This record gives sequence, C-alpha cells and structure tokens, in this order.
Amino acid sequence: MNSRHLRPLLAILAIAALPPAALADAGGQAGVQAGAEQSGAQQSGAQQPGTQAGAGRHIRLSYMLYGHGFHVLDVVVDLRLTPQAYSVQLNDHTTGFLGMMMHTNVTSTATGRFVPDGVQPIRFTSAGYSRGAQRNTVLDYIDGNPVVRVLTPAEPKRDPVDISRTKGSMDTLSAIADMVHQVQVGSRCDGKALIFDGLRLTDVRSVTIGQQTVPSDGRSSYGGTALRCDFVSQEIGGFLHNEDEAKMRQPQHGTAWVSQILPGAPALPVRIMFENPKLGMATMFLSKVEENPAQPGG
Repeated sequence: MNSRHLRPLLAILAIAALPPAALADAGGQAGVQAGAEQSGAQQSGAQQPGTQAGAGRHIRLSYMLYGHGFHVLDVVVDLRLTPQAYSVQLNDHTTGFLGMMMHTNVTSTATGRFVPDGVQPIRFTSAGYSRGAQRNTVLDYIDGNPVVRVLTPAEPKRDPVDISRTKGSMDTLSAIADMVHQVQVGSRCDGKALIFDGLRLTDVRSVTIGQQTVPSDGRSSYGGTALRCDFVSQEIGGFLHNEDEAKMRQPQHGTAWVSQILPGAPALPVRIMFENPKLGMATMFLSKVEENPAQPGG
C-alpha cells in the first residue's frame, strides 16, 4: 500500500469537522509564521494567522484505516480555531504488519485565512518518510496560486504538472477548511476543489445525500444518525511512469458520515468509506475525539 494515493481522500476526511477558523499550533509557529509573513506581504497586506485575538479552539480527531480487513494506517488530524484563520495538521503513519513492511510516517500542515469566496491558503508543508525516502515539500501561495519552494527528493520518473494547470488550486489540507466552511454556512457538503500537493493534481467533488444511520461496526463506538456526503476523487496530473496511468485516472468514489458528537461543536466525520487503487474499498473509523489535547498531534 502506498499512502500517497490516500492523500486527496484524506483531504476531505474532516469535511464537516469544524467552523471556518483555525490557528497555527505553537510547535510550528516560527516556521509557519515566517511563511505567512512572506506570502502576506504579497497578498494586499491582509492580517496574518497567529495575530488574531483570543486563544482559539483546538480539536483533535484520531482515525483507524482498514483495508482488506486489516488495520493498516492511523491518521491524526489537529485543527486550531480562530474566527478568521485556519490551520490543519495531519499525520498519517502505517501500523501493524504493513508498518513493518512498508513504513510511512508523514506530517503535513496548512495555514491560511477565510475570504468571502472560500479560503486563501498561505503555506503548506509536508515532511516525513514515504516510499523508501525522507520527503519534504513546501508550497507558498502568491496571488492565490501555489509556488513550489521545496520538493525533495526529485522524481524524474514522474510527469511534471504544468504550473498553468495549478492556478486556483489549493493544498490537500486547505481543501478541508474550504469544505468545512461550506458545510458550516450551508449545512450541506456540496463542493469541489482542485488539489495540488507539489507532485500530483487531483480533482475532488462532493455532494449531499442526506441524513441516515451510520452502518453498524464494532471497530468504532461513534455512530447513530449522521449527514451522509458522497465524494469522488480523480487524479488528473503528475503520474509516475511505472504505474498504470489508466488505472490511476479512474475516479475513486467514497462516502463520509458526519454528526455532532461534541457539545457545542459542529459536526465531525465519524466514518469514511472510499475506493483506493491499492486497498480496494477502505474504511476509516473515528476512534477518539479530543478538545484541547495536552500534546501536539502526530
């Protein structure tokens, strides 16, 4: 299993998790704020995340991913909230037998602000071990478009994505904030996003189905009645030469169920099922929800 195929789907893992606000965590404050200041100077002098008044709200979501009946991946999502800005941190790491055979441990963070027509990403970073190497990515956003600052190691056996195709795109985690905002203001999950992570370009779309009961399963205590959101993710650029491009281009469908499980908080995703080229039909179960956890996520 290669976790890079999960990233666009993880981007909508928290589709209705939080209201439109978040703030960079203190552990990464210096690096994130530096990127915010650099990009902000080129974006009409708008106020930066990290300068907002108030302590903000911090919610952590922990998930277990199962494929072919086996627990193969753990995912932890940390979000910090202020009224104007967002920060999303996501760590995914392999576990169990797969973790010994194909180790992956990657932490990604995105910061940005909310604007009238959606989100304005500021910086996206990703660092960790994946596909047999230590990998690092840094994207800054200038005039709403991504600029690749760091992308290591080089991947000459991958089709490069023409930068003109990435205009108006967002990183995987800003897509969370964008869709969260749509759900929060409209109580629906209809939306679309063009996602660029520095290597791959992916089209993601979601649609509201309605209220229904979460399928019963002993691997999670979170269930009951929830809003069902169906989505489709399709890779459209950045293919590896040694992969079956036709297979990678096939749309991957899925379903997320979201419900209010924290007093006074918006709906949280309690179950996500989706197609994956490596895992077939995979399922993510919410295993824990924490507010103001003591330690950083991941």
